Amino acid sequence: MNQTLPFMVIVFFAWSYMCRATVIADWSFEASQPNGSGNAIDGIQAEDGANAASSVASGYHQNSSSWSSPSGDGTAHSFSGNHWAVNDYFQFETSTIGFQDIKITFEQTSSSTGPSAFEVVYSTDGVTYAGFVGDTYAVGTTSWSSTGPLKATILDFDLSSIAAINDSSVVYFRLVDLNSVAAGGGSVGSSGTARVDDFSINGAVVPVPEPAWQGLVSATLPLILCGLVLWRLRESQSSFTVN
Repeated sequence: MNQTLPFMVIVFFAWSYMCRATVIADWSFEASQPNGSGNAIDGIQAEDGANAASSVASGYHQNSSSWSSPSGDGTAHSFSGNHWAVNDYFQFETSTIGFQDIKITFEQTSSSTGPSAFEVVYSTDGVTYAGFVGDTYAVGTTSWSSTGPLKATILDFDLSSIAAINDSSVVYFRLVDLNSVAAGGGSVGSSGTARVDDFSINGAVVPVPEPAWQGLVSATLPLILCGLVLWRLRESQSSFTVN
């Protein structure tokens, strides 16, 4: 029996395991449902992830706003706010201790009189925030329902090139309103809303320092695996020819 295919499957899964990403913090807003009024809301606990216990979401508006948890994209709840103005934001705070190559994913939509353009910025001190190449994005008016996910409003950002947020005791991510243009055209209205759902922060585990000989093994492991695959292929071809 040709055993090459099972062997290659094992190799593939072993390599995938070593390169896998880990959820650091995730907000579905199903358990932590935002509700309140005022300029700010805080203390929205992450519901999943390796560092969920130290991760909270919040929001800040220049004007008093209503914060709520209407239906998300195929879920019962999301994080929503109205009365948007330029530089208002949603914020997500976590620790990336033990992780690197950070990426974030989330879904976002607006009502027709809600904001149409946002920017992702980050900070490690909560004071100075920075952007990055490709950090701005448009938000449409896709209607969300709890009855079925559309997954047409998913956004993802790869921040793996930003060393400052790797293995950091605290990192802040903000989704900042960029202008006063409404998603449906015209100007943003006081009752216009923006919603975010399924905000997830992911990263790769920081490798543990290892002796030089282990580093050599790690560096050559891909070559060893490829060599074994080629050897198995040659063996199987030889067996086929003989038979």
